[in-house]
Amino acid sequence: MKNIWENFCLVGYGKHSKSNLFPAMSKYKKVFVVSSKCNITTNNQFYNLKDALNCLNNKTLFVLSNPPQVHFEMACEVISRGFDIMIEKPAFLTCEDANKISSIINYDKVVFFELLMFKFTKMFSKFKILWENNKKNVKAINIKFKIPEFPNNTFRDKLGKKSCLYDIGCYPISLLRHILPFKNTYNINSFEYRNFQEQKLNISSIISNININIEIAVGKEYVNYVELIMEQNYSIKFDKFFYGKPGNKKIIFNSNFDLNIENFFDYNAFEEIFKIDKNFWLKSNYLRFKQMVEVIKSLEDLSKKVDSYE
Repeated sequence: MKNIWENFCLVGYGKHSKSNLFPAMSKYKKVFVVSSKCNITTNNQFYNLKDALNCLNNKTLFVLSNPPQVHFEMACEVISRGFDIMIEKPAFLTCEDANKISSIINYDKVVFFELLMFKFTKMFSKFKILWENNKKNVKAINIKFKIPEFPNNTFRDKLGKKSCLYDIGCYPISLLRHILPFKNTYNINSFEYRNFQEQKLNISSIISNININIEIAVGKEYVNYVELIMEQNYSIKFDKFFYGKPGNKKIIFNSNFDLNIENFFDYNAFEEIFKIDKNFWLKSNYLRFKQMVEVIKSLEDLSKKVDSYE
């Protein structure tokens, strides 16, 4: 029997919320918005979280899409009232905050989910199949995620030199935790920081005898791929891997320099995620949270290495 939410409540109404989350959520349910802004074109608005919690029934899913610096406080309020919650990545900046949240969650009744849209794409489904078929032969995983620029006046400004790590780095670290055992062995090979909009971080590790190479960066161009390197000059490259919007994507199979390309159109992951019922999330609630904490642990340790990197 499906357990379906009656309403969604979107907390925070920035550019990402307005362009991606609100349209996807509105496709399935009535959406309430919590925002102090006065220029929102919806009649279903609360100006603070407390009013929303007092007025909405417990069949409402709350979606936090505000800066991660306020996630902990707001998550405590929502969960303590028995509401289900989804939080934009990164859900929390420290393991301490995540573990405190874990202590108040009833994992059998209250859904907690960190929004990583790439896990709900057609690309990710294809990746999982190819990974299972080839993982015994994988000797390296190369990941590159570079965006042209950060939006100004967001939480990223306050994170400074750690902005690239937390905003972009959470994607590859989450992917690797999904497919490999938890090994907090990431190292920083190089870190270039000219300013907020020009930075590059190279991270490496060895997990299950697989060489991990990650490059995350901000500046001038868009690059987004995951590449599996196997023996005998064979590789599979997943182009536009960490991308939740609908669009054209491709998988490149390279065997002894013989190229084969699979082109396909991927669907809207934002819409996919909000049509899933509550029972699905509850089944893996504890495991998801545990893996999320492990990812936060890796990011937190890497952030200390960023601080000390010269």
